[in-house]
Amino acid sequence: MIEAPQVRGDTVGWSKSITAGFYAALGVAPLRFVFEATVRSGKIKSIVAHLPASEIARIETACRARTPEPMIYAQPCAEFVLQLKAHTRLTAREAKAQDWLSDATARYQRFSALRQLREIKPRGRDLNQSQRSSSDDAWKMASLFLSNCLGCGAVLLIAGLETLRTSQAQQRTIKVLAA
Repeated sequence: MIEAPQVRGDTVGWSKSITAGFYAALGVAPLRFVFEATVRSGKIKSIVAHLPASEIARIETACRARTPEPMIYAQPCAEFVLQLKAHTRLTAREAKAQDWLSDATARYQRFSALRQLREIKPRGRDLNQSQRSSSDDAWKMASLFLSNCLGCGAVLLIAGLETLRTSQAQQRTIKVLAA
C-alpha cells in the first residue's frame, strides 16, 4: 500500500513499508522506504528509492545489538549500513542538484517572459526615446544570445560535474562491494 503520496510539478513521491526476512530477523521490520519518480510527457523517466536516516539508524542499532554480527546480502551488517548511508546521501545530493536546476530553469523562464513584456512597444513613437537603428538592435540581440549560451553552458557544466561525482561515488561503492 502506497503511503503519503505527494506531487510537486513533474515529481511524484511516496513511501511504502516493506518487510523482508532479514529485516524481520533483525527485529526492525517493517521499514519505511521513500520513493521518488520523475514523470515527463506522461512517461516515468526515473524512480529512486532510499531509506530515511531514521530507518538506517534502526538497522544499525539492531546490528550492533547482535553477536555475531548478522549478514545481509552476504556481507556484514555494518558494511550494508554504510552502503545504505552512502546511497541516501547520494540521493539527497542528486535531489538538491535537480532542485537547483529546476530553480535555474524557472528563473530563466521568468526572465524570458519579462524580456518579452519589455519588447512589446506601444503604437506610435515615444518622443522621450531616441530612434535606435536596426544595427543597435542586432548587436543587442547578439549579446543577449551569447549570454544565454554562456548560462546554458554553465548549467550543463554543473550537471556534468554532478554526474561525474555521482559516477565516481557509485564506482567506489562497487569497489567496496567487490572487495
